[in-house]
Amino acid sequence: MNAFAQQAWGRSWAEVFAVDVGREFRPNDFEICPPGWTVRRRFQRAVREMKAMAQEILLDPVLAIKAPWNDLRKRNSGFPENKLSG
Repeated sequence: MNAFAQQAWGRSWAEVFAVDVGREFRPNDFEICPPGWTVRRRFQRAVREMKAMAQEILLDPVLAIKAPWNDLRKRNSGFPENKLSG
């Protein structure tokens, strides 16, 4: 860790994280230490918003499988099959 700190910040790990060294470890993994209700609510809202955005992207006709850009024959029109094989 010290080598990384020297490379990244030009200082030792202990210097960079002086406030944290020696403190009791408190995990922030939600499975080990569940968040409070305000954090859970914000997390749920963020996930809901991202799902809505993903759904909008998935339904965009420009990105559909049958969209013109996805026609493999048109994309490879300048490259005949036998040209690649030899």
